[in-house]
Amino acid sequence: MIIDLDSWEVGYRDGHSGRPAECPVNRDLPSYSNGYVQGRADRDGGRNKGVRLRQPMATWERTRSVR
Repeated sequence: MIIDLDSWEVGYRDGHSGRPAECPVNRDLPSYSNGYVQGRADRDGGRNKGVRLRQPMATWERTRSVR
């Protein structure tokens, strides 16, 4: 896939500033969307607030994985 840098930058600016995702008519939608997602991630500091991807390991799991 080829990313259109101009469209990506417009999407990045929109995502980073918190604007709604509305791709302009004259821009490449996949490139804009990719930039928008990256801008949102950078705006949030790269962390998903309130989302836990996995539970912490129980003590018995830690000792078992070391062996």
